[in-house]
Amino acid sequence: MSTTKSQSARRIGTFPIVALSAVLIGIVLAFHSPHTPHLLDSIFQDNTLRIATRNGPTTYYREQGEMRGFEYDLAQRFATQLGVELEVISVDNLQDLFTTTSLGGVHLAAAGIADTPKRREKLVFSDPYYIVDTVVVYRAGEAKPRSAKDLLDKSIAVIANSSHAEALSQLKQQHPKLLWDELQRLESIDFLEMVRDFHYDYALIDSNEFAINRELFPSLSMGMSIGKPQPLAWAVMKGRASNSLLEKINQFIEQQQSNGTLDQLIAEYFDPSNDMSRGSAQTFTKRVENVLPKYRGMIKDVAQEFDMNWHFLAAMAYQESHWDPRAKSPTGVRGMMMLTQITAKEMGITNRLDAEQSLRGGLRYLMKIYDRLPERIIDPDRTNLALAAYNVGLGHLEDARVITQRQGKNPDLWQDVKEHLPLLQKRRWYSKTKFGYARGQEPVDYVTNIRRFESYLHWHDVSEQNRQLDETLEGKAEEELPLPLGSGSDVL
Repeated sequence: MSTTKSQSARRIGTFPIVALSAVLIGIVLAFHSPHTPHLLDSIFQDNTLRIATRNGPTTYYREQGEMRGFEYDLAQRFATQLGVELEVISVDNLQDLFTTTSLGGVHLAAAGIADTPKRREKLVFSDPYYIVDTVVVYRAGEAKPRSAKDLLDKSIAVIANSSHAEALSQLKQQHPKLLWDELQRLESIDFLEMVRDFHYDYALIDSNEFAINRELFPSLSMGMSIGKPQPLAWAVMKGRASNSLLEKINQFIEQQQSNGTLDQLIAEYFDPSNDMSRGSAQTFTKRVENVLPKYRGMIKDVAQEFDMNWHFLAAMAYQESHWDPRAKSPTGVRGMMMLTQITAKEMGITNRLDAEQSLRGGLRYLMKIYDRLPERIIDPDRTNLALAAYNVGLGHLEDARVITQRQGKNPDLWQDVKEHLPLLQKRRWYSKTKFGYARGQEPVDYVTNIRRFESYLHWHDVSEQNRQLDETLEGKAEEELPLPLGSGSDVL
């Protein structure tokens, strides 16, 4: 994507001050005063932990009416440990994030922020909880960028005010001809799309962001790293008011590291070990553009009947049939949701090849499984376990849950159960179960793919909405532009 107003692109060298929005100014004025209390005291006084973050796949997002995301989950655990409620303040860009945090508008910033020397001038950082590299993403098949010289005379995109921009600024000292664009209001998936679609040669993103999205962009590869590995940490305002809170945060991070919770969250959100193949990812992205529009309205209507996010149902239907209502497997399952004759009859489906009937029947069957699981299991684990049972059968799922419990893990957590489902393929394990052998890796891949398809569909929609909004704002701005002072000359 070329440099446009709609992306808030800025060529390096021009750095206008970004003002806080009216909402953020209100938050800061209400929270910050000449006699700011200790932040930890204010948390307990208000019974609320306020964090600033950005909406994104590596930070926080809403899924099926609930908040999810690595930063959100970690912050929720911290709030629970403190015995208070969590309040999320979402900001549009990093400058607003840093400003509202440094002024005391929130208790802390939790947004996958790299701890850099420049940022330490305004903020205080906790101990790191994750280490990432700043990587150059390029189109596979083209020359791999291996050194700073390979970046010269290339179009490069980065997030405005990011650590990536800082890294390039340092590199520019040795390579004055190095240029790049800083773009506002965009996420990592937007940068990947811009490189894929030849709008930029390269983009700089964090290595964990590339890991979480790489299977959806099979035409992209990861080149050189820029600068040193970056520690990600939470940030608080400078001053004595934040000292006691910072101490609590560091104690919490150390505890989450020692008890394995941090590794579990990292594996859940950033582990690329179950990536789709390049071929299947290419098929998916093409069908999102060419096939999904035909069924989007129908999928939305059926999902609404069950009070369910339509991205989830669309992802499930894609995993089952690639949105082909006439799909057929060698075992005889048919239709958009690949129903057996027995299941279709049980769900009241008269024609498995009718797309709407198939969607409704498949979702009804999933909810039946969902309702049969123990009431103590909560989402998202409950839905993930129901999906696994939809694929492999409830009996096999229960066998895996029994094995999980016998191995000292939690049979109500998908993270634990998915480690033990593949054991159903090994005789020494399945010979001792009630339902015997099952291809246990398949339901693990099944759930993983659906969740990743769902995430892509969600962020694809967000990206489209942002583009439409920017185009609208750009159009209004152009309508308000004054007439040129003259033709054939530049106005300075």
